[in-house]
Amino acid sequence: MMAEQQVIKQSELLNRLVIDRTSTEEVGRADQLWLNPQSHQVVGLSCKSGFMGKNKRSFTWAQIESVGADSIIVNLSAGVGDAEKPEGAISGIGYEVWTDAGNKVGKIVDYLLVPKTGAVVSYLYSSSGWQGVLEGIYLLLPAAIESAGSKRVIVADAAVQNPQQYAEGLSQKIGQAAEYFKEDYESTLEHLENARRRAVDGTQGVKRGAQQLADEFQEKVQDVKEKATEGAQNFAEQARQKAQAAREQAAEGAQNLAEQAKQKAQAVREQAAEGAQNLAEQAKQTAQAVREQAAEGAQNLAEQAKQKAQAAREQAQAKIAEVQTRRQEPSPPASIDITDGTTPEEPPQ
Repeated sequence: MMAEQQVIKQSELLNRLVIDRTSTEEVGRADQLWLNPQSHQVVGLSCKSGFMGKNKRSFTWAQIESVGADSIIVNLSAGVGDAEKPEGAISGIGYEVWTDAGNKVGKIVDYLLVPKTGAVVSYLYSSSGWQGVLEGIYLLLPAAIESAGSKRVIVADAAVQNPQQYAEGLSQKIGQAAEYFKEDYESTLEHLENARRRAVDGTQGVKRGAQQLADEFQEKVQDVKEKATEGAQNFAEQARQKAQAAREQAAEGAQNLAEQAKQKAQAVREQAAEGAQNLAEQAKQTAQAVREQAAEGAQNLAEQAKQKAQAAREQAQAKIAEVQTRRQEPSPPASIDITDGTTPEEPPQ
């Protein structure tokens, strides 16, 4: 089981498993939290189980022993029945937020509480666009709420002039601020109690003490409101600064990406141009080599043809000389019979 969280949203508890510590059995799933709108305290919860959530159980917040990340541990003492929902307890979700100047600010959609005590440290409301406030979820400190009814709450107008937008990472800071306001509130109550006792002790100064008590109470309430407003403004300023820093980082990142893309495109173009130039040079060299080979081949062929022609001429001249030599040789004389002066006849064949 994980340790209890310091601050948690009401919506995160809904549908969370509820387990009895003694029997370790499942009791059901958290269905609704009971909120006291006057003390801003969660005083109990109900859970459901069975088919379609038919079975219902309910507990006071005092019975909640721990709230973990996965379950809510309750202590169901033997013989103790289910708790009854206190009169005036509400869910608080969906309540309209109005200012004491008569302006509708938005609607409560959730709230942050301390699981150990059930104390609400801040309400979360959605803006209705009042005074140009952008849509989103904003913080509303309990000290800013002046009254609450069955459908809406009324808050100090100054407390919502510069609302702080809610972000998950601010929960811890909200918890610290809430602890500060709680301590200041308890100190105020103690101060008022001492003043009341002083007023009761002096029968002659009852009227003066009561007036002083009222004045001091009014001053303390005003002081708490001013501190709540100042705290909300500080949170809002921090949120705006973080948002501005995030926008600047995003713009710088986009510019860097654009520059990188430009450099890569330039490199691709240069590589393409260099590749085309290399191909052209290779083609030129290949054409030159082909021309040189063709010229060399033609020259070889011409030389061979010349040699063959020379050989043919020499052979022809040799033949002519041979024929002429044969023609110049004398023919042998015919045999003559000297006895009668006639040529003897050749014997018959």
